[in-house]
Amino acid sequence: ADMRAAYDGLSAAMKAMVDGLEAVHDFKNFRALFGDSDEDRGKLREMEKLYPNPTHPVVRSHPATGGKALFVNPQFTLKIIGLREQESDALLQLLYEQAHIPEYQFRLRWKPGTIVLWDNPSTQHYAANDYYPNRRHMERVAVMGDKPY
Repeated sequence: ADMRAAYDGLSAAMKAMVDGLEAVHDFKNFRALFGDSDEDRGKLREMEKLYPNPTHPVVRSHPATGGKALFVNPQFTLKIIGLREQESDALLQLLYEQAHIPEYQFRLRWKPGTIVLWDNPSTQHYAANDYYPNRRHMERVAVMGDKPY
C-alpha cells in the first residue's frame, strides 16, 4: 500500500490527530520464523536485547521528499503512546483499514522475469503467495541509516 496516499486520504482533523503521535513497535509476530533450537532461541534473545520495543512516529516524513506517510502496520505496531488501550486499538484499526483502500494499493501477479522496485519509506509491503508453481527469487537492497522521522 502507498502509505503516503493513505495519509493524504485522511481528513484534516484526523491528520492533526495522528501527526506527532508515537507508537511502540515489536517484531513479535515474526518470532515464529526463528527455529526452536537452543541456538535459535539464543539468537532471538540477542535480537530482543539489541532491539527492545522501539518507538516510531505514527506519521513519518520521507527522507528525500519530506512527504508524510503512515508508519503503522498490524505486524509490528503494538500501541500508540499516550492513549488508553481501547483508544489505541481503535485508532490503529482505523489506520490499518486506511491501507486497505484499493486506490492506495498496487497489486501484481508474478510471472517469470518479473522485477519490482518500491520505495520502502512510504510502502507497506504484503507478499501474496500467488506465484505457484513458479519459484519466486527475491533479493533486497536497502539503504542503511534511514530513520523514521
